[in-house]
Order: sequence, then structure tokens, then C-alpha cells
Amino acid sequence: MTDQNDPLGIYSDQASEGSDTTFPRLKPAPYDLVVAKAEVTSTAKGGERLAITLKTTKDGFDKDGGNLAAGYPIYHNIALTPTDDYPPKNINRNLNTVLKSAGLLKESARSLVQNPTILEGKIVRAKVGLKPERDGYPESNNIVQFVEVK
Repeated sequence: MTDQNDPLGIYSDQASEGSDTTFPRLKPAPYDLVVAKAEVTSTAKGGERLAITLKTTKDGFDKDGGNLAAGYPIYHNIALTPTDDYPPKNINRNLNTVLKSAGLLKESARSLVQNPTILEGKIVRAKVGLKPERDGYPESNNIVQFVEVK
């Protein structure tokens, strides 16, 4: 028996039908984001990726107009393992775009892969979009494009 007055005490199978369990999504727009974490991780298919956790630097709004406090996370991955459809030149371009956005103009894609923490604490400008619901995953934010610092 659960206490219906305690929202944390309700079992998931007793939650009201149609309850929204998705996370808020940032309103699509350009944002200044701080790189909270950057690391090279393994993929399920045996490859590697650069996994970047970014956080908003200012309070903002979700796509439905609700408030979101600064520090709201967005996750971005860059595949590091080439395929027929994703050659090394594309990997290099994607890594260098992040480096340029972070103002790391004297770093190489190789140095980023070898030491991804060089991104941590850096502010980047990125256009944030919405990735539609797909394959059972709910709609979520994604980085559409990093903007180069001029």
C-alpha cells in the first residue's frame, strides 16, 4: 500500500495513465553553454565517441514556456570511429568545430581526443534544437551546430 499523498511513494505502475515522464526540453535557440565534462567513451558497437556534457549558463525557458534554471544539461556525442558513411575527414571537422567554438584555436582534433578535458570549463556557443521522438525514445534536445568564436 502506498501513501497517495506522497508523490515519491507512488509505484510506477500506479502512476496516472498518460503521466509525462519526459524531461523538459530547452526552447530551440542559440545558447552559451559551459562544458561540464568531456571524455572518450566506448560505444555499444565497439567504437569510441567523445561524450560531452554541456550546461546552460543562464536561466531560460523550456519549449512550453516553463522556467529552467542555469545549469540545465545537454548531452552531445561525436563518433570517433569512422565508417563508410562517416569518414575521418567528417570526424576531424566535427572535433575542430567544437575546438573553434571553445576558442581553442591552437589545439588539434588529435589533442582533443587524447585529452578531452581541455574542453572542460570552456564556454561554447551552440544552436540547440529538438530531436523528434524516435525508436521509443522521447523528444529531446540536441546540438544542431556549434558556432565558431570570432
